Amino acid sequence: MEPLATEGVGDRGSLRISLTTYTIALSRSSRQLLEQLLGERAELVEVDTADRMTMRILAVCGEQPVVADAAEARTAVREAIASGPAFEERSLGLAGSASSTGSKGRGLG
Repeated sequence: MEPLATEGVGDRGSLRISLTTYTIALSRSSRQLLEQLLGERAELVEVDTADRMTMRILAVCGEQPVVADAAEARTAVREAIASGPAFEERSLGLAGSASSTGSKGRGLG
């Protein structure tokens, strides 16, 4: 990090690194580890969940987040389940192949 902070990146205040996690607990743990490893330099690393970072970016851009309510989420899950393994097979280019169902007929697994 020191070469980045001193060579060609501008002043130390302009150097920022983002570390994105999926859970608050992992964000906290990562922050603690970074503080142990980097000392004062840990302040150069922004640690947050993907959700929070996304919300912050949207706010900076002047956008309002669009979040599905419970009914919309259930509908999306039902639609995904209804599309079943066929979606996965199409994505992998395996639709219609004999090997896509395997010997037990349980999909790719």
